[in-house]
Amino acid sequence: MNIDQMRKNIGCHVRLVPPWCRLDESGFELPTADDDWRVEAVTADGVRITNTRTDHATTLAFDQIQKFTSNPQRSGNGVVYGFFTLTVQLFLKGDKLDAVPNLRPGERVMPAAPAISDKWVDGQYIFESGIQEHLQLSGFDVAWANDERLTTLCDFEGWQIVIESDKNGNLNRFRRKGQTLIKRAGGYKRA
Repeated sequence: MNIDQMRKNIGCHVRLVPPWCRLDESGFELPTADDDWRVEAVTADGVRITNTRTDHATTLAFDQIQKFTSNPQRSGNGVVYGFFTLTVQLFLKGDKLDAVPNLRPGERVMPAAPAISDKWVDGQYIFESGIQEHLQLSGFDVAWANDERLTTLCDFEGWQIVIESDKNGNLNRFRRKGQTLIKRAGGYKRA
């Protein structure tokens, strides 16, 4: 990469290829946000970029950017737009940005699936542990789903499997004989 040429891109707005991947606190992927990033500075450490929507910032090492490509169709009103084709996938979890190498420049890397354990409980566990109250205060309806209906409820009726962290940070799904604990936003109306 030509560092002097990269300095000419200061102030440009770029989209990352592949787009950054946002993860929730448990490590599950959130919807893709193909945001613009502003090129803030080019230093000996690399290229400093800031997300124009969220203000997240990071410095990409020169070997993490394969190339800059202009986007004249979007450029105008004094703003130059383009793309950075990356040799890494950026992951955001909480406020921490992490980079993982990809196989080919611009190729997306799937996030590692979080480990989820089945926690076998009795019918009183969700009350005694406070899970029921916590979910209801957060606006969810809570129910036990029979295993044979679980997929239908989750795919078509707005339910999702309850996954909670324990005191050690381990993710658990709650099960009892032939049933799984599920939740959905309260007041849900079936289409």
